[in-house]
Amino acid sequence: MKICAYVDFMGTTLHTPEEEYIFMKKAIMGFLDISEENLIFVKNVYPYELRNNPCDLYIFDYGGVMPGCYDTVFSHYRELVRQIQDKPNTLFLIWSAFSARNYYVDAVKEEMREAYKNSGGLGFGHEFPNVIIRDIDNSWVEDMYIWFKLKER
Repeated sequence: MKICAYVDFMGTTLHTPEEEYIFMKKAIMGFLDISEENLIFVKNVYPYELRNNPCDLYIFDYGGVMPGCYDTVFSHYRELVRQIQDKPNTLFLIWSAFSARNYYVDAVKEEMREAYKNSGGLGFGHEFPNVIIRDIDNSWVEDMYIWFKLKER
């Protein structure tokens, strides 16, 4: 299994980006019961780099408090939405619910404006079947099992 991941260069208040990558890798290996020998984990993959870097799972956590302007952050999310549409066989995991609430939903609204004019609004991450939003209670893990056919619906 190939996993690509991207976190913002500020990390979190408690962890560096490198520590976040280590945590992500260990968490996914544990949840999906994948050994290190059966895993390719590529870090620092920007959304636009997915065009030439196919993967089974893309983990994205870019947002929160960081230097730079809103346009930079938002452009990453707009490109992420394009890649989600272009890669229906890749599972996209938005690692931070904070990132999802503050940027991802707005990017979907922006990119899909025409499609959503008559839709009555957005579901939270479920407008695309290949998107999962990580939440605190770990209910997202069930969706990941189903996606990778480790469990039936």
